[in-house]
Amino acid sequence: MELESLCSVAAGVRFICLGDEHLGKGIVGALIPKQYQDNRIGGKIVVEKFAALWTNSIVMPGLTVSESSVVGANSLLRENTDLGQYMRDLRQSQFAIDRKRTS
Repeated sequence: MELESLCSVAAGVRFICLGDEHLGKGIVGALIPKQYQDNRIGGKIVVEKFAALWTNSIVMPGLTVSESSVVGANSLLRENTDLGQYMRDLRQSQFAIDRKRTS
């Protein structure tokens, strides 16, 4: 994992650097002998300068949060961000739209 200078990581952010696929091809768990393990997913996570990860965001393995990007609170980041991109949880934005319609 690499955190570049002047990036911001809020409380509760989780970086998933290694995990099991959970596809039923093996037994899931860190202490299971290698021959019985499920396939593992992993990769280096990079948070570039001036990027911000807000509270309780989750970053999956092998991703890059690009320079000046913002990942909104309670978001699950499953793909790389572009320069200056704002990512947020789609469920929150849908809720905000529905709430405005009912007012």
